[in-house]
Amino acid sequence: MMIGHYAVALAGRRCRHTPPLWVFAAATQLLDIIWCVLIIAGIEHFAPAPGQTGTPLAFTDYPWSHSLAAALVWSGLTWLAARKLFAVNTRSAWLLALVVFSHWPLDLLVHRPDLPLWPGGPVVGLSLWDHPALEHWLESLMVAAGAAWWGMCLWSEGRSPWRAWIFGGVLIALFLAAGPGQPESPVIIGSFGLGFYLFVILLAWLVDRPWRRTANASQ
Repeated sequence: MMIGHYAVALAGRRCRHTPPLWVFAAATQLLDIIWCVLIIAGIEHFAPAPGQTGTPLAFTDYPWSHSLAAALVWSGLTWLAARKLFAVNTRSAWLLALVVFSHWPLDLLVHRPDLPLWPGGPVVGLSLWDHPALEHWLESLMVAAGAAWWGMCLWSEGRSPWRAWIFGGVLIALFLAAGPGQPESPVIIGSFGLGFYLFVILLAWLVDRPWRRTANASQ
């Protein structure tokens, strides 16, 4: 799953009294961000699978980023960091931890059986990638629904909902325009992935920041 994870970020952002959208955008893709770092470092691995639906990569070895046990650990560390390092309130810390963990069940839906339950354990996956048209529609609808939800929250706060639709629209447009791609080296794949996730985090920051006219501009 690619952009569908950001539907969870939009749902988590909701209305007032939550961390900003860019924090949720980082949290929902934390497992993939860790994966990018680990494949660049040569700790986790993939095999080229050109022509395969869903992704041209076969995920052969990623227990420290994408096993169920690892997802639970990273979620727990997120809660701990939010509470102890950044003084986030308890409710928001739990929400961020749940957003981090949500990555795994959403991946379970689309991945072929390659997600380990724990390092060296059995692998699972429901293989929605074998039905690419359905998977594309599902991810796009998830993001559209998340954007609509956050847009209603913005409207209730007196803020324009265009922020939500720009964020969701850019993600959907990039997703539908992307080609199947070709397998590259781990450094290229990891660097490209990190670049994309940083781009979305920046986009989330831009659309969620307070835009106010200066006194001169309003006169």
